[in-house]
Amino acid sequence: MKYYTYKIDFSDNSNEGTAPSNIQGGFEYEPYLLVGYGEDNTSITGLEKWNVTEITQEYALELAKNINKNMVVQDDGRIYENRIQDIFR
Repeated sequence: MKYYTYKIDFSDNSNEGTAPSNIQGGFEYEPYLLVGYGEDNTSITGLEKWNVTEITQEYALELAKNINKNMVVQDDGRIYENRIQDIFR
């Protein structure tokens, strides 16, 4: 799994920006600035208009934890909120 930051592109003057099609999922950590992920063979060639930058898993998790301290990296490499309930409450 590879991790990326990218910006939503509004160059077509629409109210709905576009994102790179080969980067999946993700979360917004600043207005219009997102963290996403792709398979190990994902290429970022030709994605200049989105300012795509490859980042480490550790940095992606750090950005996620700035939003929600319960974020964890799952076995599949995706970053999710850890929702394990304390059964002894």
